[in-house]
Amino acid sequence: MTDKDMYYNKAKQEDYRARSAYKLQQIDDIANILSGGNTVVDLGAAPGGWLQVAADRVGPSGRVLGVDKQRIDPLDHENRNVSTIRGDITDERTIDRITAEVGDVDAVISDMAPDMTGEYDLDHARSVHLARQALAVAMDVLAPGGDLVAKVFQGRDLDGLRSDVDDPFEYVRTISPDASRDSSSEVFLVGKRRIDAPVTEGETLTVDVTAMGEEGDGIATVDGYTLFVPNTEIGDTVTVVVDSVKPGYGFTERQTWAIWPCCELRVLGMIKQRVPTAGTQTRFAIESRSLRVVFDRSTASQTDCQRDAVVSYWACLNRIHRHD
Repeated sequence: MTDKDMYYNKAKQEDYRARSAYKLQQIDDIANILSGGNTVVDLGAAPGGWLQVAADRVGPSGRVLGVDKQRIDPLDHENRNVSTIRGDITDERTIDRITAEVGDVDAVISDMAPDMTGEYDLDHARSVHLARQALAVAMDVLAPGGDLVAKVFQGRDLDGLRSDVDDPFEYVRTISPDASRDSSSEVFLVGKRRIDAPVTEGETLTVDVTAMGEEGDGIATVDGYTLFVPNTEIGDTVTVVVDSVKPGYGFTERQTWAIWPCCELRVLGMIKQRVPTAGTQTRFAIESRSLRVVFDRSTASQTDCQRDAVVSYWACLNRIHRHD
């Protein structure tokens, strides 16, 4: 008996409706998708093997909803917070029914697979399409910090799909559970901790620092979303670049001003524009709590800079406030 036949027989012995129940168990053991008290939506839930596992793992304080075009027989399970919807997940009315039934969701799980044609590229493409449908549902119903599990067959479009799953989550991983058949090319993409932020990585913002964090960074908020701002104090207004976005909070870097051809600046309490110059650039930075500018010194010597506080730099003339 092969290991895969073992899972089939084991499912019969343990009263699971499908051997695929062990795939979800193994995925959850690796990626920690299901926790006590969670609300879970299972897409393509028939005949109900994943529903059984999800109900076991979220416990009586959790909620599990199965969705499928086919009828799903009611579970004989001690967790009475298990329900089903018969509907098409591409139909907006089905999404409305999901949100009306369970509200915000902690995990969307999908073992959906296409009807197999035997043409590998076609079956792969159809599996990618189903995984994208699962992703779309997740974006409609997942709470911030929620997780997604979606099955897909390996093939040329897998990397593109993985990238699309990665965008709205903190990270994505690919899992091949032992319970998958030897002949199967299926893998499961797991998107961990949905990011639902009003900012994006690389975005430039001007923010007000209103509090201080435990590590000494300033804290600013954008539509209730927390941004950590280094080298600031309460009351500062600064321009920052969003460096990293996490569920519920993000990190920023101080704005580095980029750059047009060279002109001279006097840095003595106020900024004064001088005539454009040219020459070899040597990059260095001058930073205050309110502004960070990257300079490329050209014609002014180090001695001149020290004596006269005159700097030649490549500065973005249309972005730096100048006093004439």
